[in-house]
Amino acid sequence: MRSRREVLKLAAGAAGVRPAGFFTREEFRMLDELTEAMIPTDDHSPGARAAGVAAYIAGALDESNDAGLKRRWKAGLKRLSKTGLHGQENHPFFKELKERTVFAYYTSKIGIHREMEYKGNVMRKDW
Repeated sequence: MRSRREVLKLAAGAAGVRPAGFFTREEFRMLDELTEAMIPTDDHSPGARAAGVAAYIAGALDESNDAGLKRRWKAGLKRLSKTGLHGQENHPFFKELKERTVFAYYTSKIGIHREMEYKGNVMRKDW
């Protein structure tokens, strides 16, 4: 069960509001747009924004004691704001952004239950 703090962070992310902490409003907005571009809402399930992916990533970075990691994220977002996504697929920051986005989404309630349609430990006859 999520704590009240976690729920508020997720709600803030879904509403496009930056949770207090690591990123500026502009950086958080950009992170939210990037994660939603990677995992958009479709006919099957809500996307990264609805799952609170940007808020999850921001919270993890805010709680991190790794100053180098924080510098890399600030620099990486700045780089993407100048270059855009085109041609960045092999850049180390883009790979880390993608990995964290996928992890945050597929460990969220939306990712697990809506996208993956996890029903718990039950025998599925359709397999």
